[in-house]
Amino acid sequence: MNMKPSHHPAPAVASRPRSKRGLLMLALEPRLMFDGAVVATAAVADTHVDATRDTSATRSDAAAPATPAAAERPVAEQSAAVSGRQVVFIDSGVRDYQSLVSQMPPGTEVVMLDGRGDGLAQIARWAQSHSGYSAIHILSHGTEGNLLLGTQTLNGANMASHQAELSSIGQALSADGDILLYGCNIAAGQAGATFVDSLARYTQADVAASTDMTGASSLGGDWVLERSSGHIDVAGLRPAYSYLLAQPVNGTTTFDNVSYGQYFAIGGSHGVGLSASNVEGWDVLLKSAAATNCYIGADTMTGQTLMISGGSNDGMPLAYMLLSANNGYLFDLARVDVAIAGPSIGSSGVVRLVGYRDGVAVSGAIWSLMLTDTNLGGQLISFNVSGNDAFKGIDSFRIQTDGSYQVTGAFGVDNVTATNFRAPTVAPVLTPSGGSSAYSGGTGNAVTVDSGMIVTDTDSATQASATVAITGNFRSGEDLLAFSNSNSVTFGNISASYNSSTGILTMTSSGATATLAQWQAALRAVTYQDTSLSPNTATRTISFTVNDGGNDSTTVTRNVTVAANVAPVIGNLNGDNPTFTEKGGAVKLETGSAVTVTDSDSPDFNGGNVTVRITANGQYSQDALGIDTSGTVALSSGTSVGSVVTVGGVAIGVIAGDGVSGHDLVITFNSNATPARVSILVAALTFNNGSSDPGTASRTVNVSVNDGHGASSSGNVVVSIAAVNDAPTATATGRNPAFTIGDAAVQVFSGASFSTVEAGQSLLQLTLTVSGLHDGSSEILTIDGSSVALTNGNTLTSAGNGLSISVSVSGGVATVTLVSSGMSGATASSVVNGITYRDSSSSAIGGSRVVTLTSVRDSGGTGNGGADTTILAVASSIMVGVVPVVSVSGGSSAFTAGDNMASTPVAVDSGMTVTDTASSTLASATVSITGNFHAGEDILAFSNGNSSLYGNIVASYNNGTGVLTMTSSGATATLAQWQAALRAVTYTDSAVTPNTATRTISFQVNDGSASSTTVSRALTVTAVDQTPVATGSGGSAAFAAGDNTVSTPVVVDSGITVSDLDNSTLASATVSITGNF
Repeated sequence: MNMKPSHHPAPAVASRPRSKRGLLMLALEPRLMFDGAVVATAAVADTHVDATRDTSATRSDAAAPATPAAAERPVAEQSAAVSGRQVVFIDSGVRDYQSLVSQMPPGTEVVMLDGRGDGLAQIARWAQSHSGYSAIHILSHGTEGNLLLGTQTLNGANMASHQAELSSIGQALSADGDILLYGCNIAAGQAGATFVDSLARYTQADVAASTDMTGASSLGGDWVLERSSGHIDVAGLRPAYSYLLAQPVNGTTTFDNVSYGQYFAIGGSHGVGLSASNVEGWDVLLKSAAATNCYIGADTMTGQTLMISGGSNDGMPLAYMLLSANNGYLFDLARVDVAIAGPSIGSSGVVRLVGYRDGVAVSGAIWSLMLTDTNLGGQLISFNVSGNDAFKGIDSFRIQTDGSYQVTGAFGVDNVTATNFRAPTVAPVLTPSGGSSAYSGGTGNAVTVDSGMIVTDTDSATQASATVAITGNFRSGEDLLAFSNSNSVTFGNISASYNSSTGILTMTSSGATATLAQWQAALRAVTYQDTSLSPNTATRTISFTVNDGGNDSTTVTRNVTVAANVAPVIGNLNGDNPTFTEKGGAVKLETGSAVTVTDSDSPDFNGGNVTVRITANGQYSQDALGIDTSGTVALSSGTSVGSVVTVGGVAIGVIAGDGVSGHDLVITFNSNATPARVSILVAALTFNNGSSDPGTASRTVNVSVNDGHGASSSGNVVVSIAAVNDAPTATATGRNPAFTIGDAAVQVFSGASFSTVEAGQSLLQLTLTVSGLHDGSSEILTIDGSSVALTNGNTLTSAGNGLSISVSVSGGVATVTLVSSGMSGATASSVVNGITYRDSSSSAIGGSRVVTLTSVRDSGGTGNGGADTTILAVASSIMVGVVPVVSVSGGSSAFTAGDNMASTPVAVDSGMTVTDTASSTLASATVSITGNFHAGEDILAFSNGNSSLYGNIVASYNNGTGVLTMTSSGATATLAQWQAALRAVTYTDSAVTPNTATRTISFQVNDGSASSTTVSRALTVTAVDQTPVATGSGGSAAFAAGDNTVSTPVVVDSGITVSDLDNSTLASATVSITGNF
């Protein structure tokens, strides 16, 4: 993007004064040629004297060529005075650490530190299991007062917080053990001196460290550890190392330590480019088409500067200026200041900041500024890219122009702010095995994609993730890649998820803790499967990529061939024709040669099934498909769903469809269902029908075998049906009624139900018997609307359904036969339910009559071993009861009220008779005024004044109800005594003038079991007009004739009384002289 530049004025380039602040400047216009002065300066810089301790030593930096030269001294020249057990820790983040490892002295233990982790913690863990070492050497980066160990920086500010780890490290040393730190500038300045002393105190060891650059002398370095705390007993290491153990400042590099007049060795082709190594930890490269007569050195522009300049006054186009970390580390760039000094030539142009990694521009890591000034005069132009994440993780950056901008003075950068320096990682490597994997649609079993895959990584013992993808001929929703972590020891914490839409299996290790061996095992365990029943047979290309947390491996591939599924074959079944006989039990579908099931590409039918289905003429409520278990096939719960099917004791599947009520018989298979076992199962398949009327249409039964991988085949069997007649069925309930002579007929049976079983048949005959007969033709059954007298030889045709009915009697038992030309079960049921019994004799003999249904016959015949007759024994016992008989005499009885006297009671019926054919005694009798009763007036009475005549009969009368109740205790009074007693029952009316309505008197007797029919006799009531009564007083009256006068009348009887019971008045009276008149 284009931004308005930020200009920070800087002074013009000075010729000599030294400044504390520097700006890295690269001149675009060559001014000076290299001469002896420059070379001499370089020579002086390389004349340091090695020493184990020099607390005051300082050193000037030497110029360095663009490409580091080989180390000055070979391994043979390094100290051979190493004594005791020593260990060398090498940070894997150090550039070309492999060369350091290879050059360690014999007998020296070497431990690599993972540059991506806390190196101090790694050393402390090692120390916990080691002791007695004379020296610990640490080859890592450093800066003033800072020891860099992987991601950990140890310095004076945090050393106290690491006391436990430092103490543990010190305890791994012997009493005089030494710690030697080779990182650049660790002991430099006051901060470095304090750091060395503090580390010695915390570890209780002698400590030595470098105050300057450590490494190749051609780059200004050496292997002298100039500052120490305590006495160092061991010789320092002197490997032939081509680089420096230095890195840029983790922050802002101001180039203040580059002094004016200090020059560096230059390299490159004149007219192409110039380079300088390890300028404040940075390697610098200028690229231009005409960079001749140039030098790289210190000058001032805005403070102290490092610049590239030349001796020509001609302007020249700038290609780019590149800075990279001296140790090759990655870093996060936040800011760069660019300065241009001297008059400018040419038109305006664009200056860009571009981030690179591995020589390739990083996408998005670009920042552009449009320059329009014609004379910038050394102003600072700031590129602030802290908000652009694309500048994170780069290994270099370029300042470049569009080619139209030309500078005649000097060009450089300052205030390079970079953080998070870390070693670049080496990508892991995947090596697939040769050939290809083969998937068979016939098995449907997942196959391992590459069981020989190899995973290697030279700088990481663990991996973070992997991607396995179907990149050739992928079938979405069909192809499946899978990995299952079944063993945490083998596979660590690796988990996987698959996207069926993209064909990508993503595998991850949380925390990137899974080892290379575990990742190798996991990738070897990745499987491919085609879930389609008809897989596409195009060869799949499977791609593998792993990531170690920083780098992806190169993608490798392996092919998986896909073969289509071949259907199983059912032999010796299609066209078989078994015969099922009604009620003959299940029949096998297989007839003739033994059935076989084979499959050329499926060793088992896991996930498949056998399906048996009736496809024609099925009677779904009756037909049943099943499995014969008389051989080696067994079922855990019959053919119910869920029942386990075994063959020869091996479970091969379960019942998924029970084969009844119209359901298919379905057996789903597991991996034990081999073709051989399935052959045995198919041979055991059966047909059955539990109906008594199965229907004779032949059934077509289809048997289908599915191999579990999408292919199936089937065969048809035709089952013939041989019907067998079933005897009719009949049920009925005997009502066991009681019949009393004189009552209405009683129903003999109820709930009758008859069936021919088979459709299309009818009932032809019913028979029944009646036992206990006594009364000849008086005993009658009503059948189908006609009265059938139970006399021998009686025949008739019923009124209802025209049944031919005949009766034969032998020994008091009548056999009644009902013959029909064909009646339904419903008609027969109605006929039987309608049978009634009665005895019309008035002198019937009581007792039990038993009516029994004995047989029923249908029209089905007895062919094929069938039966057409069912023998029955449905009985109904009828208790015939005989009741006592009371007979009243003719006429009526008459009652006349008394005239001025009590009325005389009259017998109600002095001619009544009592009979009982079933009993010689009676228990009780009731005489009731049932017509025109007048309570409180009418009276019935009986008095037992002769026990011989009346037995023990007693009576009580209720004048409120008009009922006279008569009883014989123990029912011992005979019929004659009861007859005499009933004849002696009297009626009277206690009223002076009774109501004259004719009374109805009812009689009923009971013999202890039954009561007689109630009979009645009328009784007339006559009222009598009561005669008035005159009653004279006693004595007489005296009359004296008058003496010569009229005689005085005298009262005849002053005490006479007059009464009348039924009147309060009189109509007349007569007084007569009846004597001596």
